[in-house]
Amino acid sequence: MMRLPPLLTLCLSATVVNAQAVPGDPTAPSGSSTDGIPRPKIGSVPYGSIITACSQAGTMALTFDDGPAGYTTQILDLLDELQVKATFFIVGRSQGNRIEDAASGWPAVLQRMYNAGHQLGSHTFTHLSLNNPTRWTEVTYNEMVFRNIFGWFPTYLRPPYLECGQECVDFLGERGYHVISANVDTKDFEHDDPVGIQESRRLFSAGVSPNPAGNGYIVLAHDIHYNTVANLARFMIEEARRLGYRLVTVGECLGDPPSNWYRQAPADALRSYRRH
Repeated sequence: MMRLPPLLTLCLSATVVNAQAVPGDPTAPSGSSTDGIPRPKIGSVPYGSIITACSQAGTMALTFDDGPAGYTTQILDLLDELQVKATFFIVGRSQGNRIEDAASGWPAVLQRMYNAGHQLGSHTFTHLSLNNPTRWTEVTYNEMVFRNIFGWFPTYLRPPYLECGQECVDFLGERGYHVISANVDTKDFEHDDPVGIQESRRLFSAGVSPNPAGNGYIVLAHDIHYNTVANLARFMIEEARRLGYRLVTVGECLGDPPSNWYRQAPADALRSYRRH
């Protein structure tokens, strides 16, 4: 998993219109803060509690964290080939660039991901633990990046390192997020070589019941590792299908319609923000 430098210190309060959310912070995405966006809690999926498993029996949601990165397009190619929909938990800074920057190429990758029917979720702005005091920055800056690309931001978020204590859970509930963990962790970030990735295959197989009628799984992997793309992803898809699981997005495996996965965020409204 990635560990990136902390953000610069934030100002405590401000009001902005189509400018950096934090004056003087060069890491801030362009545009206004998303704090003022209405956040109605719609649908039946819980908000502000940690979700580890699919509620729809017989479903499996493959999830890929930490991208976009160099191997993301290869994962997308594989998913296209095998006609599978997956969920990507996106980090707002990738390889030193904000993913909203057109020159980075990431907006086009994310647009392809969205157009293909995959679900996009938040994985924070720089992958810092949300148990830290920087949680407002990590969550809000990623909302701004999504807003700048799509005009919306996700209602689904996976905390980095799966770390989210009660303060974190309460904060994300206030922000209108479904907090997604996993009940199958491939640990692929520990096994990014042709031999080691066999352990990730073993963890996947050991974690999945051969009885899909009574089970549903959220599977954790990463699209930033070569051997996940080259060795693990196809194996998981083929094994899931062999066992009779239906491969879907996280939203689908929780019975949530796509209209609930994203929150509209107009870019030109006046926003104020506060440090949490």
